[in-house]
Amino acid sequence: MTTTPDPVRAALLVRPSRTRSRLARGLGGLTLLAVPGLAYLARDHAPSCRDLSPAAPTAVVISACERDYVRTGDPAAGVRLAAAQLCAGHRAVASAIATGLLVTNAQYDALQVLSAIDALDHPGSPTVDRERKVPRSR
Repeated sequence: MTTTPDPVRAALLVRPSRTRSRLARGLGGLTLLAVPGLAYLARDHAPSCRDLSPAAPTAVVISACERDYVRTGDPAAGVRLAAAQLCAGHRAVASAIATGLLVTNAQYDALQVLSAIDALDHPGSPTVDRERKVPRSR
């Protein structure tokens, strides 16, 4: 009596072809190259606060300097953020930022922002008039 071999068992005993293993290795290598490339493309390419020119729009300065100040805590970015907020008309925000910068090495710049806020809040103040007449010495 002759029996025919079971096709399922015969398929299990057959070795996979080499093309599949080469294809799998090629896709693995491609994945190793593609993942860092995609990570690079997904990176944030927004300008930093230091890279912006003085003539940059106020909204762009606020966005970039706020991101830098929150991420790094750089006092220079904080002073520029406070000045930009003041230019945008947000006196309370500018005052809060500048007040927080009084304990850093950017104290002088923070005081200038606070002085500008005071001059806007109290236009006829004798303190403001006296400060305008005194030349700044360095």
